[in-house]
Amino acid sequence: MRKSLILACVLGFTALTAPIAVALYWASREALNAEMAYAGSVADELLRRSVAARQQIYLALDALGRAPRGDCSEPTLSLMRELNMGLSYLKDVGAVRDGRLICSSMGRYRQGIPLGPSDARVSSGVQIWRDVVLPYAPGLHLNLFEHKGWVVALHPDFVFDLALRDQDTTVAVLIGAPPMVLQSRGPIDAARLTREPSSASGPLELPDHLLVFRHSPENNLTTMVAISRVGLHARMGRQALILLPLAAIAGLLLVAAVALATRQRLSLPGEIRLGLKRREFHLHYQPVVDLQTGRCVGAEALLRWRRPAGAPMSPDLFIPAAERSGLIRAITAYVIDIAARDLPVLLAQQQGFHLGINFSAQDLETEGSITHLLQRLREIQAPPGSLVVEITERNVTDARAAGKQIARLHDRGVQVAVDDFGTGHSSLSVLAGLELDILKIDKSFVDAIDAQAAASLVLPHIIDMAKTLRLFMIAEGVETETQADYLRERGVQFAQGWLYGKPMPLDDLLDLLRTQGRAWASRGHGLPV
Repeated sequence: MRKSLILACVLGFTALTAPIAVALYWASREALNAEMAYAGSVADELLRRSVAARQQIYLALDALGRAPRGDCSEPTLSLMRELNMGLSYLKDVGAVRDGRLICSSMGRYRQGIPLGPSDARVSSGVQIWRDVVLPYAPGLHLNLFEHKGWVVALHPDFVFDLALRDQDTTVAVLIGAPPMVLQSRGPIDAARLTREPSSASGPLELPDHLLVFRHSPENNLTTMVAISRVGLHARMGRQALILLPLAAIAGLLLVAAVALATRQRLSLPGEIRLGLKRREFHLHYQPVVDLQTGRCVGAEALLRWRRPAGAPMSPDLFIPAAERSGLIRAITAYVIDIAARDLPVLLAQQQGFHLGINFSAQDLETEGSITHLLQRLREIQAPPGSLVVEITERNVTDARAAGKQIARLHDRGVQVAVDDFGTGHSSLSVLAGLELDILKIDKSFVDAIDAQAAASLVLPHIIDMAKTLRLFMIAEGVETETQADYLRERGVQFAQGWLYGKPMPLDDLLDLLRTQGRAWASRGHGLPV
């Protein structure tokens, strides 16, 4: 009897306390995961802005480097003003001689403004001054970047203008190796935190803080977000207060809540797997036209997903989810199979046609997706030049691995294009080191043509860069004849956008090519090739 009573008490105690213990554990884990996810998202955004700012700095220094060193003539001042207006992260652009700022987009300085000794020099030869206040901009604390007599001023607020959840969050941008704090914001000394051992790629748990790092090796930049454990404990307590009453009433309800929360958190990757199995994904094709002749010479394959309920889901939602969950290579294989099925039909309609498909960083820097692509091209006996692999700047995280895979593609006659140029992470030196064939000009720069916005002043420099690297150019998002005329006059060869056609199903693209073929034949040109 006593043993049965003891066993019953133990089972009753376990039944009462086990759900509470599970609730406490789940609350602490979820609070930690939420903090890490929040810190990671802030670090990602800060890195994106920092790399974009760095790229604009180097674009400005490259453009100024074509003028005579230390030149303060009116044409050079005009170029400075154009760069200052056209590059959103820059506050000023100028020339330095003997350690003095002698002129900038604001004008000439007869005596020059002394800059003093620089704080650092990075491997590219750029000197850096931190927290500089210039006489003509009192109250503004700027970071200066100088190379070969040209200097660019960056206002840190343009990068650090983040909506942080807590005042006790510290954010910082580091440069170089060993890393130096370029700029930081928050209540904690970032220099002290960055002395902690870290791979600069994952979270680091300290007694008082959680640190999350994001690193861009090719840009020599690292971002850090430090979250105070005081806030973590407070959020953990609030989470527990919600869960404990439920656990005391019924542990089963808590288990169901955890299962439901887990299911909701994993629902999108699960739907993607099911969508691939059910073949709910399909391709639309956006025409690419020759700006000189106006004829369609190719198309970009764009993945679309219409779920059984009939509501389409934007690629901006399901592609990042696929990348995070490791499903992106399965999606790429799916796209390759559909493109390999459709490409012979398009080539039969028009010789010389090319089809572009998008690769992720995982696809580019590993062998699986490229091996699958080359195998399918052999099966359909696709001619050289009929396929273009499009990568974005942020995909080039490992230049050596990317270069090796690009060489494999070139060996089989596959061209490689860099997409959305001017908005990503890669430096010009990284892109120049890869054997690229095509540069796709981002829609944001094309939009600025009609608007006569300051950003349009940057477009000629991008076009000149592509010509220097001997790359073909495709302008994205062309919607007006004014934009097309501007691009054509400056030597851009190809364009895509709503002026020439929205993304369309295969049958509509074939109808477009048939109509185009009949029009050319009626003018005595024969089939366009």
